Amino acid sequence: MKLIRALTFFLLTQSLFCVAQKQNNVWAFGIGCGFDFSSGSPVLLQTKMGTSEGCAAVSDSQGHLLFYSDGNRVYDRNNDTMPHGKGLLGNTGGWATNYGSSTQGVTIVPIIDDPYRYYVFTTDCIESLTPAYLGYLRCNLVDMRLNNGLGDVDTTVKNKILVGHIGEKAFAVRGAGCYNWLITHRYGNDEFLAFKIGASGIDTVPVISSSTTLDSIGEYSYDGGEIKVSPDGKTLITEASYGYMELFSFDNTTGRISNARFLDSVLGIGYGLEWSPDATKLYISNFAGRIRQYDFSLMPDINAVRSSVVTVGDSGSYGTMRLGPDGKIYMAKANQNTMYCINKPNLKGAACDVDTLSFNPPPTIDMHYQLGLGNPVPFHNDTLFMVNDTTLCTDTLLQLNGPAGYSGYAWSTGDSTQNITVQKAGEYKLQAFGHCPVQEFDYNINLQDCNCNVSIPTAFSPNADGKNDRFSVITGDLKSFHMEIYNRWGQPVFYTSVIGHSWDGTFNGIQCDADTYYYYVRLRCIKGQEIFRKGDVTLLR
Repeated sequence: MKLIRALTFFLLTQSLFCVAQKQNNVWAFGIGCGFDFSSGSPVLLQTKMGTSEGCAAVSDSQGHLLFYSDGNRVYDRNNDTMPHGKGLLGNTGGWATNYGSSTQGVTIVPIIDDPYRYYVFTTDCIESLTPAYLGYLRCNLVDMRLNNGLGDVDTTVKNKILVGHIGEKAFAVRGAGCYNWLITHRYGNDEFLAFKIGASGIDTVPVISSSTTLDSIGEYSYDGGEIKVSPDGKTLITEASYGYMELFSFDNTTGRISNARFLDSVLGIGYGLEWSPDATKLYISNFAGRIRQYDFSLMPDINAVRSSVVTVGDSGSYGTMRLGPDGKIYMAKANQNTMYCINKPNLKGAACDVDTLSFNPPPTIDMHYQLGLGNPVPFHNDTLFMVNDTTLCTDTLLQLNGPAGYSGYAWSTGDSTQNITVQKAGEYKLQAFGHCPVQEFDYNINLQDCNCNVSIPTAFSPNADGKNDRFSVITGDLKSFHMEIYNRWGQPVFYTSVIGHSWDGTFNGIQCDADTYYYYVRLRCIKGQEIFRKGDVTLLR
């Protein structure tokens, strides 16, 4: 009969800590390009991406690619278009006729407490605006349970229009609670729109904030460039009009955007934006290719921040900037295979260390960078509970009990029940949904032979020929072991209580005579069974 043991995660918990997010470990961008940061540094990948600007990709909590999109198609992890992944209407047109040309044309936002579904938002290219093409913010839904786990677009939520008259800006950021915000801006007026996205879906009535420092707002104000929110979720930066850069306060509880302040008027359009990981530095790239740094550690003195500006690099070409999982900031040089990297973005001035990285794809493959590197995907920090390793006997079924009180469970085995039964060694992971953040558990099981099938030889020959040189008790894994050996006159010649030890046929370093010796063995098995053996063994020379 097989023994079933039930173990509850909380009873075995050793420690609790937050793990680094890996959902943004894989990027897909440009023409056929991608990065994988799983090794710590970016490794060039070949993808089916085809875009000059907007793009986005998302991975699972272990850093494995789930899907990516250029706003026209959605591709699965095998680089195949999802069955209903064609015909997305975003990120289309503009100066790059065949590729998407909306700065932040694609944004992926996960549904809170749902491990399978993701929204894919798209914006239109401002150059393509006509009376019938009004700059829409559209929504699509990808369900990873479809198409045998490769995912597909839910046709009931495809190209759903949320609002019109939107510029090329869209950025998703974590909320103060169990929700995210998607922030965009109307072109030609001063309105920010923030859509709240929670476990129940999208609140289609956005939070509207009016805030600007412009004396007059022209037709193309707030149309292109990026929106970025600082890592602490408090400050928003965007271009108002042709290099005229504005700062705003963002309330990640209410979605309100306020307190407009003029930052700088950069040479040419202020295109790419990024914050340092500690939010003390802001970087802006313009059409002239200059990378400018602003020291936000001087806030709230906005005049001091303006005066701190310094050019830290010159790429000769503009592009979006993106903070990598490695804490470095990257910027692509369009139509070339050169990537600019800010290695130490928290440091001031030249100490931030702007460098170039060159990747050389095979000459037979059409891969080259464009302007965009993609929008990051917002995730609330998972919490990982590390659990003690457990020994599982080969004939024992082990029931792993997930924590109670959650609305959904996702095991690494593919099971979605609260509890599962296993009989194999390995690492078992569980994500429990229904609370924010998602709780993640990690549990290791080791297989051991718990049966005590004891085998004791009747003779051995310690002559250093490599065969039967030691007297050993053969058994499975043990909790304890003791062995004593005596000569024919009852004198002890060897004893040990160390599991795995054996006798080499000597006493006090002197070889014992060929003769018959008597042993006494006491051992305890993994399951607790205690076994006694006694008998004789012949020492041969």
